[in-house]
Amino acid sequence: MKRFQKLYSQGTLDVLEIWLDTETGVQYLFRGCGNAGGLTPLLDHTGRQAVTAASPDWSAAQRAASGNQSKE
Repeated sequence: MKRFQKLYSQGTLDVLEIWLDTETGVQYLFRGCGNAGGLTPLLDHTGRQAVTAASPDWSAAQRAASGNQSKE
């Protein structure tokens, strides 16, 4: 399994992505525009790091992040 897994992606030239570190559960927000970009830990509504509980089924975390609760 890869350490980082893309949970969400939006846009083509102006990109917004959410990445999951599968070892720590920490989620990161990536913003890319043209040839520039940045990466930062994703924060929840209280200002704390967004952390996903460790799970062997990361597809469930992906469905939750995309708002799609149905099974693939």
